Amino acid sequence: MALIGPLVALEAIVSATGLVHPAVYEGLVPAHYVAESRGQDAVSLVLGIPALLVGLAGVRRGRLASAVLTIGALLYIAYVSVIYAYGGVANVLYFAYVACLGLACFATWRVGSLVDLETVGALFLRPPLTKSVAVFLWLESLLLLLVWGGLGAAAIAAGAPSEANTILVTDLAFVIPGFILAGVWLWQRRPHGVVLAGSALVLNVILNASIAAGQLMRLFHGIEPAWPLAGMFGFLGAASLALAIWFFRSFEERDDYG
Repeated sequence: MALIGPLVALEAIVSATGLVHPAVYEGLVPAHYVAESRGQDAVSLVLGIPALLVGLAGVRRGRLASAVLTIGALLYIAYVSVIYAYGGVANVLYFAYVACLGLACFATWRVGSLVDLETVGALFLRPPLTKSVAVFLWLESLLLLLVWGGLGAAAIAAGAPSEANTILVTDLAFVIPGFILAGVWLWQRRPHGVVLAGSALVLNVILNASIAAGQLMRLFHGIEPAWPLAGMFGFLGAASLALAIWFFRSFEERDDYG
């Protein structure tokens, strides 16, 4: 778990810097993205990093639920690092964004390699839970596909990339297919579906909270929030949190998982 220490330090630095010194974003992204980035930075500090640290402490004690929590938090950090690193935020923190992306990806692989799928398969997860989570992930995927697909179609019609192009590509290429696949495997009660779906719920909670916080932060910058967007992601985050609590309470914790 040596990768997570440097990752936490770097993520704390970039998030704290962006939150208290928004000038690092100015001139590189539109004004409303400066506000939204600060909201995202705040959530990274109060949710993303703490979730990662709590999960890591449990991983060291061999707790399966903690491994899933850790993977979800790492996926969140990887996601936001993609947005900054590929989104043209070429400020003094640029190489830190790139480093966070690499560390988060390799740490995700490392934590995932510790999970014993036979142990996961021995968990007793009731069908109402697995089917509820699967259906939620599918419905969310459909909603995101409609929203982002519409923005992508509008960009094609306009002959210019969307401001949210990095998000569109990431979600359409990786997040949406990942959610759909997680739902399918969870419905089929496959062990890797449990890990992937649980991690997806954690990612959902933190990421949707960061999006909603970004919209609210626009108020402090004198910019009218996109209220429908804030409401949509706020609802998705709340629903994900409720399902995540149900999901993690269902785990029969083991002393060792691999």
